[in-house]
Amino acid sequence: MYHREKHQEGFLVLAGEAVLVVEAEQRTLHAWDFFHYPGGTAHAIVGAGDGPAVLLAVGARGGRKGIVYLAEATARRLGAAVATRTTSSAEAYARFPPSQRCSYEEGLLPRL
Repeated sequence: MYHREKHQEGFLVLAGEAVLVVEAEQRTLHAWDFFHYPGGTAHAIVGAGDGPAVLLAVGARGGRKGIVYLAEATARRLGAAVATRTTSSAEAYARFPPSQRCSYEEGLLPRL
């Protein structure tokens, strides 16, 4: 979901295609594109293209304090924004089913 937090993060697209919304601007990312943002930068990443998108996310989030989920039109068109600004992750992700662990799907990552 479209949000900002006080700590930095970086994303590397390992496979597939994704759409990045950063500070209300939309950009398409492909395999091996990297995006780094300093703390306080509003962003969301949404899978795109014909197949799955695989991303590696690294950062120093430091817990959930300071995250704000924002009602932003560009991200909302992609299904990645809340209707009303909130600091509650439970509220922001309420429309999604709970996460579940699953086995690695053979062939998901490209052979390098």
